[in-house]
Amino acid sequence: MQVVDREKIELFVSGRNLRDKDILSKSDPFFVILYKEKKDDIYKKIGQSEVQENNLNPNFKKSIETDYIFERQQYVQLEIWDKDKGDDDDMIGFAEFTIGQLMGSKDQILRLTLNNRKHNTFCGHAYVKADRVKQNQGMVHWQWRGHKLLNTDGWFDKSDPFLRFLRKAGDDWVLAHESEFVPDNLEPVWEPFDIACYKLDNGNAAAPIKIECWDNSKKGPAHHHFIGSVETSMNEILANKRSEFIMSNPKEKSCGTLYLQQVNYYVKPTFIDYLQGGDQISMVVAIDFTGSNGDPRSPQSLHSVVPGVMNQYEAALFQVSSILLNYDFDKQIPVFGFGGQPSLPNYKKSEADHCFPLNGNPARPEVPGLEGIMDVYHLALQHVALSGPTYFGKVLQNSLQIARENINNYIYTVLLILTDGEIHDMDLTQQLIQQCALLPISIIIIGVGNEKFLQMKKLDGDDEVEQKQKKGQKVVRRDLVQFVAYKQFAHDPALLAAEVLKELPGQFLEFKRLVNQQPRAFQQVTLSGLN
Repeated sequence: MQVVDREKIELFVSGRNLRDKDILSKSDPFFVILYKEKKDDIYKKIGQSEVQENNLNPNFKKSIETDYIFERQQYVQLEIWDKDKGDDDDMIGFAEFTIGQLMGSKDQILRLTLNNRKHNTFCGHAYVKADRVKQNQGMVHWQWRGHKLLNTDGWFDKSDPFLRFLRKAGDDWVLAHESEFVPDNLEPVWEPFDIACYKLDNGNAAAPIKIECWDNSKKGPAHHHFIGSVETSMNEILANKRSEFIMSNPKEKSCGTLYLQQVNYYVKPTFIDYLQGGDQISMVVAIDFTGSNGDPRSPQSLHSVVPGVMNQYEAALFQVSSILLNYDFDKQIPVFGFGGQPSLPNYKKSEADHCFPLNGNPARPEVPGLEGIMDVYHLALQHVALSGPTYFGKVLQNSLQIARENINNYIYTVLLILTDGEIHDMDLTQQLIQQCALLPISIIIIGVGNEKFLQMKKLDGDDEVEQKQKKGQKVVRRDLVQFVAYKQFAHDPALLAAEVLKELPGQFLEFKRLVNQQPRAFQQVTLSGLN
């Protein structure tokens, strides 16, 4: 699946009850934003505000723009300073947060307590608000056909025409889209397609667009034959309703006409639009307790717990949960085990159970936040006998039910499965994934250990979908499974989270498109109104 385009956000800042650093007047505050993508990196300054004179409750006018990258932590340090003469500015206080915490908070507003390394007294509060930078989200869905096209293939054959759409970039033309070719046809009708308007006009609806028609050659691009071209603009098409385009070719008197059979302009909602409307992401965690993990008491076990060093299960849970929990308002996470024989204080089985609550409470399997996930995992290692085989079916059925219950609550479920081996109920698993297509759910599978995980790669199946479609086989209606082997990212577990989560916003948006669910209306909250 294609990763969605990066979005930009604006950061707005206000201060409340700031510590007064001046004696005869009030502080003259300004803020500085510093940014880093990795925890161990050094912060770099990305923006600074104006100075608000004599004001301990400033609403700063200047905003700072930055990229929003869902799958990364994106660390930010906010510093508020008191402006003095020369270079003797005094720091009032600072606070750290992540972009994920900000974007996942209600109304995308964070209330931060300011600290100062020189003293432990109260330094005031800061409010930070994020808003999406308004970019052209316009899209067109259209279909083109050709009429009386030039035949460049001689008497015994016909052209195989295809279209190229190009936008102007300085003195050059840049390819924005290329259609499929229609074999042996001088009256072709090309497949309809969707394209972002900015890819055609770069934000200027009056800018020229060139449409070229070519005859496809089996020998390759260098041997394609030019049929003709025409220039137009989005204004001509959308505002003036132009639908007929007579092409020209300097070597031919007539080369054919293009017709716009249908065109529909619409605005494509973004992931941030849904967050601003109040949509949430809720995790479900499932952990593998099959015997192939090895006895947790052995140092060689994948479940071995060593103080100060995370095993692969712990590291994967920590990295992925740290990001996803930002988007869950109550942060109550159902955590299940599978493939083990539980002997928990309130939940015991005499044989392997393939979906059991790690807290021992089937009616309330939720635990609070990341700390709760880690605690209940460690508890289970003391009360669950490793067994087998590896079945995903019951975990998937349980998660599907959770997704069904949340479909009208604007909550999107992410099932995180951690496993060390191949599954033994592949057919049932594939059937259940088929049922997920129209439910608000994505499935993330992280393979721990050194298995090859061939079946898991089939479940991810990005490249298999196209092959099955060519053979006329039924395929999942949307891509909702992402598999990653932990060993590929053992050197930097933070990259693991980035890899498994990078497709999630696109999967979320594809679900919304399939069920035709638009972002909910929201009331913009301004920082100036906050006390």
